[in-house]
Amino acid sequence: MQLTKFTSKFMLFLIFICLMSCSQDSDLLADLILEEKEEIIEPSDPVTGSDEDPYKDKDFSNPNKIVGSYYPTSQADITNADNANKKAIITNSFTCNNCTFAANQTIEPAGGVITGENINLNNAFIENTYKQAFSSSTTFTGIYDKSRLSIEVFGAISGDGVDDSAAIDATVNNIEVATASPNGLYVKNKPSTYKREGNFDWNLNGAKIETTSNSDFRINTFDVDYIFTFYNLSPRIYNGEFDGTDTYGRLIWLRGQQSFYFADLNVHNYHSTSNARGIAFRVNLYPQSYGFNKGEFYRNTINNISSASDGIANNVNGLSKGINLGLYEDGAADVFLEDNIITNIIGDDAECLYIAPHGSATMDNDVNFYLTNETYKYAKRRQAKITVSNVHIRDSYFEAPGVAQDFNGQAAVILGVFSTKKGQTNKNFELINSDLVSNNIPTMGAIAVTELEDAKIIGNRITFSDVSNYPGLTLGSGTTGYYGVLINNTIKENEFTNCGVEIARIFDPQNGPVVIDESTFNYNWGGNNPGNYVGALRYSSSSNATVTGAITFKNSKINYSAGSVFNLFSGVVVSIASSVENLTIDNVTVNYKGLSGVGQAFGYIGSKNSSNFGNTNTITNCTINGALATGAIKVTGSNKTVKISNSKDSTGLPITVF
Repeated sequence: MQLTKFTSKFMLFLIFICLMSCSQDSDLLADLILEEKEEIIEPSDPVTGSDEDPYKDKDFSNPNKIVGSYYPTSQADITNADNANKKAIITNSFTCNNCTFAANQTIEPAGGVITGENINLNNAFIENTYKQAFSSSTTFTGIYDKSRLSIEVFGAISGDGVDDSAAIDATVNNIEVATASPNGLYVKNKPSTYKREGNFDWNLNGAKIETTSNSDFRINTFDVDYIFTFYNLSPRIYNGEFDGTDTYGRLIWLRGQQSFYFADLNVHNYHSTSNARGIAFRVNLYPQSYGFNKGEFYRNTINNISSASDGIANNVNGLSKGINLGLYEDGAADVFLEDNIITNIIGDDAECLYIAPHGSATMDNDVNFYLTNETYKYAKRRQAKITVSNVHIRDSYFEAPGVAQDFNGQAAVILGVFSTKKGQTNKNFELINSDLVSNNIPTMGAIAVTELEDAKIIGNRITFSDVSNYPGLTLGSGTTGYYGVLINNTIKENEFTNCGVEIARIFDPQNGPVVIDESTFNYNWGGNNPGNYVGALRYSSSSNATVTGAITFKNSKINYSAGSVFNLFSGVVVSIASSVENLTIDNVTVNYKGLSGVGQAFGYIGSKNSSNFGNTNTITNCTINGALATGAIKVTGSNKTVKISNSKDSTGLPITVF
């Protein structure tokens, strides 16, 4: 908030005019001094990833001049200096341990297999013929990067049903740029851990990698034996499919890379059969120790990731995640998630997306997570859980499960945003122009926020299928261990359908009230009984409590349409048990359609308890259409001194309390 500044001489001049001109308008001074200007808070500009191919300008054509061809049959042939610059057509098998090829050869796979360790290719160029040239135990002295090789070069065979783990491992360990047979089918039935440094770029070429047996995995442990574990190595994997066939549950774990890129992948049917964990992607981020700077997920589809349930809430068994991002230390980096679709994540603690701090990471860092046009649906507990700072969500869609499941008490909210670091607030969260949809599954509200600072929740649509007292937006916490801290958050221009804003029992706004501005609440009652009172603002604190945290609700509309009187609906504010203090309601209009009249049309404070609505609360410039203002607020307590001014119904009757 800013005041227009004037010099002291000018102010004295204005006062002199007023004193000398008593016959003039007494409001002259007020007219000359500009009113206080309200700061306009807008969303930050959108940030998206570049999605650039670092190899787009790399020439993968053969740079070697071929002076002739030959068919090596031994190490002596392939290392003979007389065969430099020739094409070596590998039709025979032989061993080449600790050898150095003759310089600048062209290697053509043609059915033979070279076996050996520590081979110096000596600037050889390997043609990609989708045939084997090296055994899966072969190692090179350096990472080959002159051509894009398929995993067949180390012995994989598409479609034969035989485990290709060894060939895939050899490819990752020896090759920088890889591919696969077009629309091929490969088997990966063993866990692999890769620890080399550098980059690995794998264009799957439409191929599928499937897991058909869990016999080589330690299925009863939590965080070991991912199908792919990458240490240090920065992977780029795209244009293909990973199928767990409901056989095994953990696909990819990244640990300590500088960057990663996953795009246009179809990942599905990863099931942990042993109460362990089902995870498609797990990523450990280390911006300082390992120099992590950029991560990217684009246009991936992740579906049906699950783990067997033991029916116990919040334990390590039965955990399932589509994407699990863990920030382990502070630093500066960017992670982009764009156009991904994640659905059907099933387990006792299941989320499409989970972003959390671990280790030494704090809530004060410069690691940013940008979510754009994301779609997350049908996860059992939450569609997304955000417990780190700097998460920016735009133009995205979140939907709760469409049918009731056995939730084992696990259903929480569609989107949960808070801090797990005691005494630290989650900072700079943004939810902009997004949709949250609930099909009134028991106990699953839309978005819940606590321990949150400098957030922007602007221009979203929160939709329930029928009128519900489960919240569209929960402010504060209903769980001990959190303090309900909310600081400088902007909540405006949101549209709520069949739901409202809930003030949780642990609620502590600081540095001013929580402000809910320029929002619309639409209620279209379909005949269900929500089981308790409903209003745009709903206090859920326990009996005999008093909610003192300040709230300002302004410049908003509430539209209610039903074929009959719904006596559990109370317009603007409902407190089911507690007294209310420090609530400001300004310029709010309630529109009732199709009703001859409705009691307590503006508010209901108290439920079965004697709850107060005293003079720290104000109602100004409000209107009720389609219902009477007389007695439109029911207060069960003895203190009914709420301050009401310039607030009335369409006939001009003032809003009163009874």
